[in-house]
Amino acid sequence: MLPWSDCEAFFEPDGSLRDVYVIGGGIPAWEGLLRIARTRDAGLEVDGEERPLPALATEALALRQARSPLLSIDWDGIGLNAHFFAAEDVELDLDPRAICSDERFEALIGFMATLAGETGKTVILTPENDQGRPYLAVSPTGEAVVVAPPSTRGAGEGSDLQLVSASTESASPPRMPACACDDVPPVHYLDEAPEGWVGGLPLVASAPWLTLRRCQTCRAYWAVDGWDKYAERVIVRVPSEDDWVERAQAIELRKALLLRSRGGAGEEACAWAGCGGRVVVGTVLCVDHLWEGGVRR
Repeated sequence: MLPWSDCEAFFEPDGSLRDVYVIGGGIPAWEGLLRIARTRDAGLEVDGEERPLPALATEALALRQARSPLLSIDWDGIGLNAHFFAAEDVELDLDPRAICSDERFEALIGFMATLAGETGKTVILTPENDQGRPYLAVSPTGEAVVVAPPSTRGAGEGSDLQLVSASTESASPPRMPACACDDVPPVHYLDEAPEGWVGGLPLVASAPWLTLRRCQTCRAYWAVDGWDKYAERVIVRVPSEDDWVERAQAIELRKALLLRSRGGAGEEACAWAGCGGRVVVGTVLCVDHLWEGGVRR
């Protein structure tokens, strides 16, 4: 996970904004952004007048021809603004002064990871109006990397940045076939999922640290853990939208996943005093006491 101290220089105020892009995402990526906006505190203004969020991204993009639409999203205290400049690329801007702490930086990476997962595309952070010099990139699996490490403390001094990769979009995973739901276990780690599969599942609901997605082909529901630098992200198949948060967070399901990831149970007894459970392979503890010790994989 990216430490705030390594990226702080990208957000030093210099009079300009920072931009978040989904390059080449087109209308599907704009629709993904709107789905996210509907789960958050978001608003639309057209020439300064409040309007309902558009049903379709094409409606807002069509307004740009003669009007000034502005989509504003409050993401954990970070203001993100989309002006619908072009259909080809999703673009949002933010004030770098809002990214002033480790917590705010984590929130920004969380937004980028959510957008990447929703669109199945890599999301990049760049200087204002300069998508060719990305600072950071977040993949659809939530992996965040520094693309251009700062060689000075001035985030806006582009001449002093050494570009590691001129294009992050080439690293975007391909879209999966329409449905892979029967090919994956009902509970598994995010990095075990087929590349691009989660990003192809439309978002239908969200909760703190969780999103609910639904396959458009077989209509299966999947609860996906949100980005957290301290935790293993898990995907859980749930039967419906009823009680989906409680079902997704069920401890016994996650203990079973931990047991599977460790190779199952051995023959010896748990070393914990008074415990009669069988150890997890390669350890001296049962799955219950591994879990209590904070082991998640």
